[in-house]
Order: sequence, then structure tokens, then C-alpha cells
Amino acid sequence: MTLVVALHGVVSCRGGCWRDEPKVAAPATLALLPADARLVASVDFARIRATPSWSKVSELAAGDAADRKILDELLARTGLDPLRQVHRMVAAFPDDARASGRFALVIDGAGFDEMRLITYARDRAHLRGRDLVSRSYRRHTLWSSASAADQSVAGFFASPKRFVLGGGGWAEAMVDLMDAGATGKSAADNSELGNLCQRVDTGRSAWFCGVIPPDLRKQLLAALPLDPAASVTRLAAALDLGPGLDVDLTADLSNAADAKIQADKITAALRDARGSARVLMLGLGPYLDHITAAADGPGLRVHAALGETQVNDLLGRLGGLVRLVRPQ
Repeated sequence: MTLVVALHGVVSCRGGCWRDEPKVAAPATLALLPADARLVASVDFARIRATPSWSKVSELAAGDAADRKILDELLARTGLDPLRQVHRMVAAFPDDARASGRFALVIDGAGFDEMRLITYARDRAHLRGRDLVSRSYRRHTLWSSASAADQSVAGFFASPKRFVLGGGGWAEAMVDLMDAGATGKSAADNSELGNLCQRVDTGRSAWFCGVIPPDLRKQLLAALPLDPAASVTRLAAALDLGPGLDVDLTADLSNAADAKIQADKITAALRDARGSARVLMLGLGPYLDHITAAADGPGLRVHAALGETQVNDLLGRLGGLVRLVRPQ
């Protein structure tokens, strides 16, 4: 359903362990994205599917009867099963994503039958009083809403194994980057973002790296002048799921003193939480024992490592919560 959700975005968004292919390292990922990208996130579904935790994760994704019906219809009409055939997703945003509507979504997988998927997405759009229209740009066909107000969001099939969705002109920008004859800078040319992404293990199940926009930093410093968290300039994280959960988060602050204060605050908060009656009642205390925070100069590192039993318990709790909030 992931790819069709992206196709739905073409008609509804407004402004605002690879099995058959090699892994894509951070520099190669950044080369797909416009130069203005400042936050990049990636999820490797193929890697997660190979873990013992996948069965519980997939149950959460398709446990609702209405969602299951949509997935079944999608498979019958397009031949695509997103829970098995979507391998990887990459999302990216610039500093001014909310104001400009610019974003990028790259979906890699197998079984992308363009005409069947477009027909299905068009039929779904018609149910909402919308339509899809096509236009040519370089060697690709861009699909967008027939509504002039929604045409800032467009998608295209870069290959039988890749679908790209972009907003605010980023679809065209990514066509330019993927065109062999095109020249121009990509996010890989941003040394600050590239160096940040190289500091996390981009071969893990999921990762993200982001440079805090200057305007947001100014707002944080104005609103929280005495809080060291306001001096964060860059954030990056990576995690592996299965058989346990291992998470690393790295933050760069403007100075070593703020990093040390923030690490001490996190450590103190974890210590206080362990003694909280609510935390004890929920049985979450043992999980907090596996979270640590430490400063290294102006850098802050937070690490969490949970075993398979703990992860299964958390997924079970999450599944129960989802069932409670789903409409009956």
C-alpha cells in the first residue's frame, strides 16, 4: 500500500539486506536528492523483513480489516504486495519544507507495473472526485493531480524498481539528477550533510541525518536561552531491529559545556523515571536500564540496546494499544 499511498499523494498533497539489488550507501542516496535537502531518512524494509520481529511488525501494519481489504484489492489489481515487495524508502526535506511544500520520497522495490498502478490510483482518485494527469519531462512521464492547486506534487517511475514522488518542484529536480545528460548539484555536494550521514551506520534498518535550520535554531535559542538543547546544530541516528533493538543517536551542540549538561540531564531523567510509580506499574523500568547518554566534546551520544524478549514485549504492548484505538 506504500506505493499507492505515494501515488495518492500526487492527487491529494498540497504545497505544503536488499535481495536483488546492492545496498545504497549514504553518498549514493544523497546523490538522488536535490541540493537543498537538509533532512534525510531511510528505512530498509527488506532488512527488517529478514528479522524475527517482522511478523509482529507486519501484523501491526495489516491487522485492521479495512487496511487488509485495501491490501488485498491492491494485490489483485496491480500484482503489488507492499509488505513483501517494497524494499526501501527514502524521504528528504529542505529547511523551508512547510512553507515551500518541497519534499522527496523515493520508493525502491519490485513488481512496479506502472500502468496497472496508475490505473488503480486513478480509480481511487475518482472516488474522491479527483484525477491524475500526465506530462512529459525529459525522458520521464510525470503524474500529478488534474487540479491546478495540486500540481506542485508529482511522481514518476524512474525504473521498474523505483518510484519517486516530489513536491514543490523537487520531482523535476530529481529527474534532472537522474538524467545521465544533466548537470547540477545534489545533496551529496552538501559537505555538512554528507559528513553527518557518514557518522552513522547507513547499512542498518533505519537511519536519518538532519542539519537544524538556522531560523529554527534562532527560535529555539530565543525561546530556551538557558536550555542546552537549544544549541543542537545537527542530529543523526541509526537503528537495527531484530532480533533485538539497537539505537544510536548523535547530536552536535554548539559547545562542549552544553553537550555535558544535556548528557547529565538525560541521565538524571532516566534515573528519576526508574523510580516513578507509573513507570514501575507499567513494567517499563528494565527498559530504561539499557539507555545511556554521554558527551564527547561538543557531541552527545545516546545509545539504547534491548534484547529480543524485550522487543517482542514492546511490540505486543504496541499491538494492544493499536487495537484499542482502532475503530471497531
